Amino acid sequence: MCKIDVSQVSVVSVLENSGPFDYLFCFQVRFECRKVLPHKLEWKIIYMASAESEKYDQVFDSALAKAPTPFRCRIIFPWVGAW
Repeated sequence: MCKIDVSQVSVVSVLENSGPFDYLFCFQVRFECRKVLPHKLEWKIIYMASAESEKYDQVFDSALAKAPTPFRCRIIFPWVGAW
């Protein structure tokens, strides 16, 4: 039996990324859902400080998005870049 992922991220883009350090960034995430999901999707902006351990990761922001229908979807996630 072959397991197929229900959703798959295809592209992540940073929109308007040429501003100053504390400028508003917008992350555009394009993804595909292969079936109806029974729950909302949670998106997070995470700073990965170490490839060896998650204990150093920092969650900068998160957002809940409504459950997508089967199709190609996108979400635009605004975030102010101040640490």
